[in-house]
Amino acid sequence: MRRHLGKATPEPLNVVVTQSGMIDLTEPTFHAEDVPSLIITTQRGRTRLAHD
Repeated sequence: MRRHLGKATPEPLNVVVTQSGMIDLTEPTFHAEDVPSLIITTQRGRTRLAHD
């Protein structure tokens, strides 16, 4: 359907927004090769994610 609509990629971008950075990076969503992910967070959240 996405190709039919003229979208550039076959899968949509998975966007996660978190203030705290408390997300489970072992979640399969973050390891699916065909589904890109983007995490939007604060500096504090970034620090937490960098140490997990």
